[in-house]
Amino acid sequence: MAYTQPVLGSTTLPHPSDYSERRAFRGAMAEMADGSVYFDVVNTNVKRQYTLTWKVVSDASKVLIETAYDALKVTSLSFTPPTGASAATVTRTDKEIEFTVVRAAAGLRWNAVMELREATNRFKKTLHEVALRAALPPELIEEIITLLKKIEEYL
Repeated sequence: MAYTQPVLGSTTLPHPSDYSERRAFRGAMAEMADGSVYFDVVNTNVKRQYTLTWKVVSDASKVLIETAYDALKVTSLSFTPPTGASAATVTRTDKEIEFTVVRAAAGLRWNAVMELREATNRFKKTLHEVALRAALPPELIEEIITLLKKIEEYL
């Protein structure tokens, strides 16, 4: 694979100093009293989590990183990793983006760490709406759809 500049949404990010990927299933695992293990997964497909680290970047690069991260506020975006692998749809993790100031020969610079996680399959809104509209009053349907959207954000 070729090394490329990462892209988040429509923002081309600076080249990271470090980059890592983790693969995991979403859900929970519990060990029972008899020693058996119980798995409860949201999705049977493995999902990736990406960590991008930048060291000694300029104010302009910091603004690019912030702009890309801010676009993830309540949505998902396409992410092309620096490995040149296929783009994935990602959301932010529960960790905030972290910037630390660094004194360099050229003045103050920034170190930054950003974590992204691959999004799970979204609910099929139209199917839910059709089923709900057939059985429930309209005001309750809207409340349920709002709750489903909130659940999507956490998956």
